[in-house]
Parts: sequence; C-alpha cells; structure tokens
Amino acid sequence: MFFLSSNIPETPFEADVAPVSQLPELARANAHDMTGPVEILQLRNSADHTDNAFIIYENNISGTSYASFSSAEEIKVLSTFNANSMSPLHSHEYYEFLFVIDGEIYQNIEHDRHYYPAGGCCLVSPYVLHTEEYDTDCRVLFFKISREFMQRLVSFPRYFSAENSPACSRLREYLGSERHYIDFIPANGYEWIQNHIHDLFEKMIMELSAPSDSASLKLAFFSSHLMMELFDDTKFSNTPAASGTAKEQELFYSIRDYMLSSDRKVTRSDLEAHFNYSGDNLYKIVRQYTGLSIHDYGSYICIKKAAELLMSSDRNINEIAGSVGFHNSTQFYKEFKKYCQMTPRQYRLRKSDRKELQKEPVPTPFT
Repeated sequence: MFFLSSNIPETPFEADVAPVSQLPELARANAHDMTGPVEILQLRNSADHTDNAFIIYENNISGTSYASFSSAEEIKVLSTFNANSMSPLHSHEYYEFLFVIDGEIYQNIEHDRHYYPAGGCCLVSPYVLHTEEYDTDCRVLFFKISREFMQRLVSFPRYFSAENSPACSRLREYLGSERHYIDFIPANGYEWIQNHIHDLFEKMIMELSAPSDSASLKLAFFSSHLMMELFDDTKFSNTPAASGTAKEQELFYSIRDYMLSSDRKVTRSDLEAHFNYSGDNLYKIVRQYTGLSIHDYGSYICIKKAAELLMSSDRNINEIAGSVGFHNSTQFYKEFKKYCQMTPRQYRLRKSDRKELQKEPVPTPFT
C-alpha cells in the first residue's frame, strides 16, 4: 500500500491485486457498505487520466485489497470514483472522514461544493448525499467508521478530569445534532498534519493489514485520538476554504436564496432579469459553486423543497410534486430519483427511520 508520508516507498504491502473484473465488488463496498467497525481506503488520482488514473488500497477487517487502473472504460466501473466531476451523489450508512493527503479536491455535499487543500478534512454523516470531484493530481484517504463503533467510542467511560475536554464536548454536540457534515481545515500548517495525523492513519493501516491480539482496542484508541485532534479548535478550524472571491460567493448566495424563495422553478432568464447579470456569468457562478447548470440546479432546488415536504407533512406525493412546480408525475419521479438516488416513497420511509435514530440520546462520554 502507499503510505501517507512522501519518504516511504509507494509499493504494495501484502496487498491482493484486484483485476478490473472484480472492481464492482470493491466499489460497492465503498459506496454502500463496510466490513467491520472501521475501514481505510486510499486513492491516488492522476489528472491526465492516462496512466494509473486511479490507484486504490482498501484496508478492512478482511485484510488489504489493491486495485490500479487507468482507461476510461475501467474507471466507469466504479460509481463512486468516476473521473467525471458530474458523477451522481451517493450516500451510505456509516460516518466517513475524507482526508486530503496531498493535492486538492472538491467535495460536493448535496450540491454545495467545498474546496479542500492538502491537510483538509471533511466528516460526512450517514445517509447524506455527496460525491468527490477529482480534477487534479491528488491522494485522498477515506476513513469509514460504523455508527455502532462511533457510539461505543463516545460512550466509553472517562475516569480522569483531563478527559473532559472541549474537543470531546464538540464531538458529542455534533453527533447529537442534525448537521449533515463538518469541515476541518488545518490551523497549524501542513507539517503539523504530517507529524501527527499521518502518523495516526499509518498506525491504523498497519493494524488493519496485520491485526494484533489487541487490534480492536488499538483501533478504538487511534480513532478516538484522531477525533479529539480534529475537534480541537486550536488545531483545526471548521470554516472551509473559499472556492472563489468574496464577490462571487456573495452573488452565488444571493442566487441560491432567490431560487429557494421562489414558488416555482427559476430559469436562466429569471436570474438575468432579477440580478441584471449576463446569463453566461450567472451560469459560471452557479456551476462553480454547485457543479450544476442553472437548469439542473433549479430542478435540484425544487426536489429539495419536495424532500422537505415529504418529511414535514403528510401530503400525498403527487400533491407535493405539483406544489414545487412539477405537473408531470413521471418527470417528478425521474428527477427525484436522479438527485436523491431513491423514489419519493423510499425517501420518506428512509428519512423517517433516520429521524427516529437521531431521537435516541447520544450517550455522554463522561461518568
């Protein structure tokens, strides 16, 4: 496997090479499921997509798997790791930390794009739609942790007063909230990241690759240590790096607020008339901050409103579709599935289950 530190050779370490014919299984494991309490998946992307466009190492309770491939046909096999920056959003049932080892990427979380430089990290909660956009040379690490294991970490008794830290309180507050994600931007420079965070991940990778007789305890310790570092506001800030100028950001937020407040789907012509900007400029801004065209972003806004109504009311699905501007039920179902990866009925049932889960009290980590 390739390790995080640049001075360590990037060669496979006791890894099984997965031929392209077996990649769908590897992809499904990452996109929809996980093995054991924690998993680590490392990905290398080449910007030109010509030679070793993706190199993937997956470390889990079953061992280490390795895959390397480059052609467009092979890349398309992986739904999550699609070289096309417009790949569909996906969700899963575990918590996922995305950590940028080097290079830079965008994380698109429910069509809100966030920029992450080397050292940046994002925690995405279960069931939240998101995707990664790979347009440059980069190495990215995904640390996946099951809901059960996360609860065990937070509920483990703490016997010393020093453990009653602000970082632990912030973690507990996040887990008990309805927040979909949280950004972590390094406050002390990349060298500190290499000396502390990289070391933690490398220890976890080694433990998953060759488990010791106390592997579960060690993984619990490393995972808890990692989260205490991330939620320490002297080491990481929770404000994502800006992806444009202040003026561009202000314009985009105005566009978004205007579209959200409208009782119908907003078109490019509507935006031109309201903001007195050229359509090309407005298209560029919307595309930069969402990854979508104005037309598609307008559709997404309508679907988002419909999704909120599915959760907050008992109105039937066709009535909800009409209230957000869809008078063709077939088109509504098609658009809803495009953005939410499930039917309106499945969404209502699944989100209801998630709300019930959130009602359960988060165990206090202190005794």
